[in-house]
Formats: sequence, C-alpha cells, structure tokens
Amino acid sequence: MRLALKTLVWRQTTATGDRAELNLMGGEAALWPRISSDDESCDGRRCGRVAGGCYLERAREAASRAGVVVVNHALLLYDARMRSSLLPQAEHAVVDEAHHIEDVAADVFGFRLEEHRVRRDLDRAARSPLVVEALRGERAELGEAVRAEVDRARSAVDETFALLVAVLPTRAPGGEDKLRITSAFRASDDRWLPVELAGERLADALAGTVAACDRLGAQASPDEEDMRDELASAALEVAGNRTAIARGIHDPRAGDIVWLAVDAVSGSVGLYVAPGHVGSLVRRALVERYDSVVMTSATLAVAGSLDFTLERFGVADIAAPLVLGSPFDHARQSTLIVPSDLAYPHDPSFSTEAAGLVADISRALGGRTLVLFTSHASLREVAALLEPLETEGIAVLAQGLGGSRRAIVERFRQGSAVLLGTQSFWEGVDLPGELLSCVVIAKLPFAVPDDPLVAGRSERYEDPFREFQVPQAALRLRQGFGRLIRTKTDRGAVVLLDRRVLEREYGPTFIASLPDVRLRRAPAQYVAGLVAEAAGRGSADRA
Repeated sequence: MRLALKTLVWRQTTATGDRAELNLMGGEAALWPRISSDDESCDGRRCGRVAGGCYLERAREAASRAGVVVVNHALLLYDARMRSSLLPQAEHAVVDEAHHIEDVAADVFGFRLEEHRVRRDLDRAARSPLVVEALRGERAELGEAVRAEVDRARSAVDETFALLVAVLPTRAPGGEDKLRITSAFRASDDRWLPVELAGERLADALAGTVAACDRLGAQASPDEEDMRDELASAALEVAGNRTAIARGIHDPRAGDIVWLAVDAVSGSVGLYVAPGHVGSLVRRALVERYDSVVMTSATLAVAGSLDFTLERFGVADIAAPLVLGSPFDHARQSTLIVPSDLAYPHDPSFSTEAAGLVADISRALGGRTLVLFTSHASLREVAALLEPLETEGIAVLAQGLGGSRRAIVERFRQGSAVLLGTQSFWEGVDLPGELLSCVVIAKLPFAVPDDPLVAGRSERYEDPFREFQVPQAALRLRQGFGRLIRTKTDRGAVVLLDRRVLEREYGPTFIASLPDVRLRRAPAQYVAGLVAEAAGRGSADRA
C-alpha cells in the first residue's frame, strides 16, 4: 500500500519517470519490478504509447531529436552491449568522471547470479497473464507445465544457494563476506563439486522453464499477443541466469574474476563474474564506435602521468593524453597537514588519537569538518568517541548512523557539525564556502588486497602493490582532497592522519598526484591551530 501511495503522488509530479526520484525502502524496492517495465520487458504496445504517457518512449523520442544527449556511464555501455539498440546514433562522445568507467564496464559486461533475482524471474514467469489465462481453459496442461517447471527450478535454487552459502566462511554479524573462486579453489576444495552438480540441476530446471514458456507462447492467439510477449520477456530473464551459472560455476573464461558475496543488509548470497581487464571492452564499446571520444576527470593522472589510466582503459597506443592544471590556486587556498606523531592506522590507539584530533579541529572551526574513512568499522568507532562534542553544540553526523546521506548532508549545511563518511563521501559532495573548512582523511585509501576484484586485477602486474594498488590509492586520495576547494574563494586545510605518506617510499607518488598545495608537517597538538590558520581563523601556535 505504501508503494502504491508513493507512486501515485510521484506520478503527478515526475517529468522523467525516473525511479531514483522515489525513496523506496527495502520491501518497496523489491515490489517495484511488478509495477514497472524496462526496455526488454515492454515494447510499448500494451500502453499504445498514448499521448506521450510512456516515459521511456518520451525520452527516446526527445533523444532522437536532440543535438546533445546526456546519459550515465551504465547506459552508455549497455547501449554498446545491446548493439546500439538503446540510444540514438552519435558521432562523438564525451565521458565525464571517466575514472568510473572501469568499474562500470566490469559490472555491465559481467554476470551475476543472485538468489532474490532468480526467484523474482521465476515468479514473473509463473504469474504471467498468459499462464494465468491458460490455467482457466483448454490450455491448462501447458500452463501447469510452466508452473511445474518453475517449482522444480525453485527447489534447485534452494539447493544451489544453500551450497553456495556453505562455501563461504562464517560471517560476522553485520559484516559482508566475499570469497574469490579461483581455479585452484575449484580443484582443491571438496565443497565446490556439490555446487557444480547443483548448478547443473538448476540450469536444467531453468531451461525446462524456458521451454515450457515457449510451448505455451506458441499456442497464443493473435489477440493474446501482448501476453505472449510478456511471457517471452519473462522467459528471457530466466534464461539469462543460465549464462551466469555457466560463467560463474562451470566454465569461466580466462581472465574472469569470480567471487561469492553476502549482502550485509539483506543477508542474501550472490555469485558474481567480472572481466579481469576491461581495456579491450572499453575500447570496442566506446573508442571504436565514435569518430572521437573525450574522457575527462579530475582524477585520472597519477603523479602527473596518464599512463596508468590509459593502460587500464585499453587506449595507451591511440590516446592523445592531456593533463591540465586545476582552475583553483591551491598553493594559496589550501594546506595539506600531516601530523608527525600520530599512531599509525594499524595501531590499536589510532582511533582514540584520531578522534581526539578531529575533536580539536571541530572545536577550532565550530564544526565545518568532513572526515573520510576507508571502513565503516573505523567510522563507527571514531563516531562513538566524538559523542561528547554534542554537549558542546557540535553535531556529530555519521554515515549509516544518523539518517540518509541526503539528510545528514543537509543537516551539515546548517552549521556547527562534523560529518563522518566512507566511500560515497569521497566524491560527489559539494560544500563550498563557509560550509566546509577542513577535510580529514583517516588513512591512505589503499584497497583491501584480498578483495576479489583487487586481487584479480592485480594479477596483471609483476609488482601489484607498486604498479596497481599505489596508483589506485593515489587517485582515490585526490578525490578526497577535492572535497575541500570548490570555488576560487574557498580556503581551508586537508589533514591526512596517515604519516606513512611522509615516511614510505611510495609517499612521493601520493603527494605528486595532488594539486600544487602547501605541505605542513607538525606534532598533533599544533594541527588544530594550523587548520584554523589555513581557514582564516587566526594564527597557529608554533612548535
């Protein structure tokens, strides 16, 4: 009922029909596919495209007339995968925020086998209007055959995913488990053979469901064309899961990265497949389809060079690289401060010392501080230690602990607050002027080395840490740094709590990847004063 009410209200105001405009909760989001269609499940004949009532058709028609079409990365790449069936033909492409292309391409050209999705696809087939209609009349046997195959597939889903869960290590409460499935694991772990056998039974049951749907669809009358198409679309979704089973369980290709993951919120398990290197895919999907392609982003160059990014994009031999300076005067507007005596991030005392320094900075600025973390666990620990600031009139806002992302950002804009965030806050947060005077970065943003994607991508390199993980982390650090200066009149400081940037051999790569900024190294007790000075709030005490 809540979904229906939300949708009715939204329907009166939306101009695009974009689901992102609706704030759907977990259960509501699960029901959304029942009242919506995508380009594969609806060809427009049921609604007749009456009076521009179809948002998808309206967008397509507008795009066909436009000189410039703006889409997200996923749609751009899906259009390539679907052989240009989604977007109008174009001669040139400009890809902004191009540092995301690699991860988006891995998702678009990858495969996923998720329990809730498989069940949803089977439910759609079983509840298809043509199946329901067939069960009422002379074609009951065909309708019953569809339902029987769906029931067989559901049993196979139960078996397969129970075995996949058994493969994963014990999950900590509220945690997220990931396990890479390598060729060595397949050959040596006794738990994998039962998964392969169950996967064969699931693939067979899915094939049986598709065949039963096809047999019923062949008996549809001319006036049941819409119902036949709906059933065919449902069968196509069911069949797609067989491809994921083949690539993920039975026959991965060379270079595929395969892993299991349990969602921390829903607790559901999924099997995922991604290409280990997307360079050739990006090249075919983008570069070779247009007369010219411009890829742009503030975070593509590592220490002034685009070599790392061009190799990842598969265009090192044909690109015309150009590195432009920042429009901001960072040497005047910003300062990078590194505490010289803070505990290292892996030390047990780090969270306590970090929280103390963040509290000092927040008091000096009256809030106006954004703290970026690489893990939710560290964020929660520091947030708890900062709670006393509330009694001093400084709100402590933490991602995942105090409302939605939008809600806590809006509260931060009201002033007298410190905001703690993880991954999504490293970019896309715009707090210009007096709203933000300090960005604190808890540690150098190295990726977790045993993360399946990181481990799989690292295998291309002789020295994965130096050649892959350091450049990636340097780009990520620049993203976090970029939260501070948003206009030519902004002032402030970035405080990096990880002194390894000054002590390790890889440190110069990180520093050289940042804008031309003043670098200050000082004992922790003087950092808050230096921040206040950089923000234009008085002179700092000197050591």
